Amino acid sequence: MVRGAHTVAFCRMLGFNDLAFGFWSAAPFLAMFLQPITSIMIERTGLRKYQFIIFATVHRLMWIAVAAVPLFLPIPSQLAVWAVLFIVAISSVLASFSNPAWWPWMGDLIPKRIRGRFIATQARIGKFVAIIAVLILGVVLDVVTVEGAPETASAQPVLLWVAAGILAMGGVFGAIDIIMYIKIREVLPSVLEDHPQRDNPEVVQVNPRLTDRIAYALKSSVRFVGKRFFDPLRDRGFRHYVAYAMTMIFSMALVGPFYWLNAMENLGFSKLGANVLILVISPLCGVLTAKGWGRLIDRWGRRPVLFVATAGAAIAFIPMLIASPGTASPQFLITAINWVARYIGGIAGHVDTTWVTLQTPIGAYLIMMVAFVINGICMGAVMMAQSAIRFGFADVKGSSKFVAGSFVFEGLGGIIGGFLGGGIAQGLVFLKQSPIAVGPFLWNNWHVLFAISALARLGAIGWLVGMPDPGAGSTRDMMRITGANLFQNLITRLQYPLRILRWVSPNRRND
Repeated sequence: MVRGAHTVAFCRMLGFNDLAFGFWSAAPFLAMFLQPITSIMIERTGLRKYQFIIFATVHRLMWIAVAAVPLFLPIPSQLAVWAVLFIVAISSVLASFSNPAWWPWMGDLIPKRIRGRFIATQARIGKFVAIIAVLILGVVLDVVTVEGAPETASAQPVLLWVAAGILAMGGVFGAIDIIMYIKIREVLPSVLEDHPQRDNPEVVQVNPRLTDRIAYALKSSVRFVGKRFFDPLRDRGFRHYVAYAMTMIFSMALVGPFYWLNAMENLGFSKLGANVLILVISPLCGVLTAKGWGRLIDRWGRRPVLFVATAGAAIAFIPMLIASPGTASPQFLITAINWVARYIGGIAGHVDTTWVTLQTPIGAYLIMMVAFVINGICMGAVMMAQSAIRFGFADVKGSSKFVAGSFVFEGLGGIIGGFLGGGIAQGLVFLKQSPIAVGPFLWNNWHVLFAISALARLGAIGWLVGMPDPGAGSTRDMMRITGANLFQNLITRLQYPLRILRWVSPNRRND
């Protein structure tokens, strides 16, 4: 409930420009540099359950403060923009304290043989609930939006407070979701990792001179940074994974909020239409294929799934680059939709009801639907395979250190992507008025970001080549065998009507 068209509209009315949206995209990743602190807390106490619950609960409640900004600050204003960015950054810091505690905790509770299916089940349940909420909220947003009025606080006062209310509700329900983890038991390690030795003379004997104290502080800091950031990099598999994850997070942060901006401000989709496209169709495709991806991860390993899914996630940007406001709409579809509208309207006594016209961007919507179907299927698989890798960190000594280290390097990719995306979008803002025309395609500053993101995802595949994944099968064998199984299942299902009607060949009849 804190992502969607309502969040983008809320930020626009507070005074966000494209550069501010880039900062918004980067803010959550800035906090990831504090992940090693979480690692130390886990190693010193061995407690993960309550560290996750406390920090994650407060993190989600911070969205109530975001929703309250219009109550205390003038809008639109730079002060309101920076206040929201500051609160989001603090919320992200709290989230960074909770995430490294959750992964090793769940990794100890969930057996290896079912981790892929567990992730798939969790994704299906969560996304189905989110889809229902998005549909309801999308209808509400379109109802309270004043048609034809600019999207400002003065012109859309009801929309502003409805969006703020949705953010506040998201904070409350998100906190309730975390509190429910209290019923799950804690798993304590038998030996705390890296416990400090009391008889270590370096700890208790420090020269009192100021210069030596400074030298000791610097030495300890270098040792701390080296251990928390660079020790995990000695593992070849970890190096390849974090390089891959950094690149993928970079590609996601680069375009994060601009999906909605392109859909609503460039293509002309309604808030409900944009939410359905990005938060319903895409997650639903991920949900419907999650079980299959989970089985593939358990059967073939994580690396083959990442190979296939990452390539698909890059291809998903191609339809986004060819959809434009002038894309022709199929006439038969307009006729069919308006026929349904007249039928439903006739029940209420309005026989002249129409839902769409020739100006409605149905053609662009269909093309974007293809993009988000592919993106939902493939990015869902990427997230599941990455989750399986993080669960795998729980199987090695110093698991929290590996989890925290991975989040730190992924955060670096997100920071670069968010700031670079905002800078490019704001620097090329003139393309909104004078887009690049190539035949029927019109490309603005957001399309430039889509192209860069696609290239980044293709580049991420290179990091998978040398990434070890013990027990993983061949990507080629996975595609060959899975494709053959899908073909056989499809042929079998297509033959069901023939079997039911006893349509058999003449030779079989004679037998």
